[in-house]
Amino acid sequence: MKKAVSLILVVCIFTLLFALPASGEGEVFVAAGNTVLPLTDAMPIRSSGVWYIDYQCFTKGNLNVNSSYNAAERMLVLYTWDTTLIFDLNKTVAYTATEKIPYKAVSFAASGTVYVPVQFTAQMLGFEYTYLSELPMIRIKRSSDIPNNMFIYIAQNEIPDLLAAYKASKEQQNAGSVTPQPQPQPDDHPEEEVTRKNIRLSFNITDGKNFKSILDALSRYGYRATFFVQGNVIPEYDNELRRAFAAGHAIGTLSQNGAPDFSAGGDSLTTALDLANENLFEAVKIKTRLLRVPGGSKSLSKDAVDHIISLGYRIWDGHISPQGNTSSRIYSSAISRLEATSASVPVLTLSDSDIHTGALTRILRYLNTNNYRTYTITFLDSPVNDISEKR
Repeated sequence: MKKAVSLILVVCIFTLLFALPASGEGEVFVAAGNTVLPLTDAMPIRSSGVWYIDYQCFTKGNLNVNSSYNAAERMLVLYTWDTTLIFDLNKTVAYTATEKIPYKAVSFAASGTVYVPVQFTAQMLGFEYTYLSELPMIRIKRSSDIPNNMFIYIAQNEIPDLLAAYKASKEQQNAGSVTPQPQPQPDDHPEEEVTRKNIRLSFNITDGKNFKSILDALSRYGYRATFFVQGNVIPEYDNELRRAFAAGHAIGTLSQNGAPDFSAGGDSLTTALDLANENLFEAVKIKTRLLRVPGGSKSLSKDAVDHIISLGYRIWDGHISPQGNTSSRIYSSAISRLEATSASVPVLTLSDSDIHTGALTRILRYLNTNNYRTYTITFLDSPVNDISEKR
């Protein structure tokens, strides 16, 4: 029923489209901050007087917005330093992670992306929204960005080149669409279907000395993982962190100083979490809401849990935390517990200690031999922790 409603909603949106203002051939540009974005097939759409744009426009330019989209759950998250905005495409509502007050906000999937109402989204994330009819262009900006009256002159010089590049791209696509496709040869055989198993690899980075070795091992097998990083090690290992982010690994936090921050609690914990995110932002220009408590979630009081959730974080432990005082025992513990778990996508927790890093290659070899597929943790995944906290 939900899928049917969503389909009807999309059909209604497209049938109500207004005529787009002309800019030669009807293109409407988008500017993120001081950057005019290239034209794509995901053009802005106007329906019932409301402009909708590709959500990825918010992640470009100098706006410093991050995103996470779960296509299976049809949930989109956009987050800045201060605000986490969640769109539920099924219910056509949006809400912030802290307030949890649902706002009526239509968002929908089309042209291979998700469209969001630009004015509503901009205002919720703390940006200014303007429609510059002279160009025409939708602009999302910070108060510190170039004023619109000055930006118009800059944009007018860039638009011809962007328009030419877009037309050239379309002509190339059209030419390619009539290119004959190679036909299968008689000796072609479809690949045999292989049963795949799933796992989420995660690492606690507390001193960073084995960070590079871990990345090297994952790279050899093409596996991705989630790294929960202690904030005070980021400045020394920022190159490794940038490498991890560029390779598609997910980043979480252990707070700035690890366990002592959670013992302090309250405002001190808030400050420590902010500082860890500041270090993360300095290194890779993102922040994270994925949190792991070094002593495990069971070490937290109820007040501490509520405080952490109020700050917009999601608490992760894991299903499998191998034990042992040698690399061989860590490997044996990890595999035996993995084989015994009933979780559909178990979370394996390793550290950056010497013995865990020493066991890693054997663990990855086992996963590869047994057809495991790895997934990273995202903000939209339901948290796995020892206190059954799913917020």
